[in-house]
Amino acid sequence: SDFPFVGTGLGTYYQIYLIYRTTPKEGRHAPQVDFFHAENELLEYLVETGIVGVGMFVFCGLFFINRFIKRWNSIESGLLYWTGIGFLCSLAAMTVHSLFDFPLHLPANAAFTAAIAGVMLRISDKELPWNGAFFSSKKPSFLDRPLETLIPSLVAILFVIRILYLPGNIIGEHYFLKGDDSLNSISKQKKIAMPIVLQADNEFQIAKRWGIQGGKLRHALGRIHYYLGLFSPEKSKKKEALFSKAEQYILKAIQEQPLLAFYHYDLGNLYEHWGKDDLSIVYLGNASKLDPQNPLYHYRLGKNEIKRKNMDHVYSIFHEVIR
Repeated sequence: SDFPFVGTGLGTYYQIYLIYRTTPKEGRHAPQVDFFHAENELLEYLVETGIVGVGMFVFCGLFFINRFIKRWNSIESGLLYWTGIGFLCSLAAMTVHSLFDFPLHLPANAAFTAAIAGVMLRISDKELPWNGAFFSSKKPSFLDRPLETLIPSLVAILFVIRILYLPGNIIGEHYFLKGDDSLNSISKQKKIAMPIVLQADNEFQIAKRWGIQGGKLRHALGRIHYYLGLFSPEKSKKKEALFSKAEQYILKAIQEQPLLAFYHYDLGNLYEHWGKDDLSIVYLGNASKLDPQNPLYHYRLGKNEIKRKNMDHVYSIFHEVIR
């Protein structure tokens, strides 16, 4: 309702979702769930393009279908007649699918749908003689129908640009996931190995060069600096500098995505090893509120409260863990 006419912009659904998502209430049945898409193409386009964008989309769709049906009834070629029915059913199936998922965000589905729509648009051309013939003997000129030639050409150019951009994005995501898996292996083994940390750092740097950015990369780099700080001597300038850098990265990640519980948890964990117990409790408390079903967050918060000898709060926290 804040952007009713032109929306928030294409591709911004997840960022807007993080801003407007409500914090779950405390309780056992309020897990943290992130939705990268609206699971409904029409609703997502409504958010991203507003009433104007969806109105244009619906108008063009209805105009296209109406034009095809009017022309389809006059087709005398049996092959094209039944092929047209098949194409129309394909678009209908994709439309129904789009009400419960986001299939058109996949390049293969989008290209296939555009190809079918293009063939149907050609079939519905009133200038083509369909009395047993497939194509007109007269070759169309760009000057005769400039819009019908220019618009598909622009769409094709944009599609090619997108395809050329995808490899770099895929490569960056590949290296980011490799680095993330390396860090997650440390958590599973509960043993920090310097070679794994350095390998993960190298993979994140490659992912950054290939265009990966945003909160997830900052959070990952914050974890790297945190692990490197743990290897440094206690109370050394190097340890202080690494922890300070980790703090900056994770805080920026939280500013971009403030409702991700594990961001708060990792920052609270950093503060705990940094000796900043007051800040640690704040962020561990945030994590337990954002994801109340995760017993680890409650457990770590309880351990910190024991250090502060706040036993009344400790009892309530561990009671929640036991539940």
